Amino acid sequence: SNQADANSDNDGDNLTALEEFGFGLSPNKLDQKPLFTAAIEEIDSQSYLSVNYNRDISATDLIDFIYESSVTLQADSWSPLETIAESATDLGNGLERVSALSTQATTLQQREFLRLRLNKK
Repeated sequence: SNQADANSDNDGDNLTALEEFGFGLSPNKLDQKPLFTAAIEEIDSQSYLSVNYNRDISATDLIDFIYESSVTLQADSWSPLETIAESATDLGNGLERVSALSTQATTLQQREFLRLRLNKK
């Protein structure tokens, strides 16, 4: 498949075919469930941002899953988040549940946003 196919959205749900494959969804079925959940995890009296999502196990050979952070949400403000702790649990259906945790503590007064960007290798 080429890059145009990877960027297509045949079902009109605003997810590209690449994203649908990466998250274990169908590119031909309108998906309306949330792709991920985000939370603040408390560990040893410190707060950390976390993201949880389903990933197609075979997708990691073809797609880079890139974590990025921003404090403003401006388009040019996103930068790679190198400090991430990731674990995955096999769901037994070709998918795994990924839990990703920022290893940099945050405070409730501090604004920080995480996002997950998928790139074709």
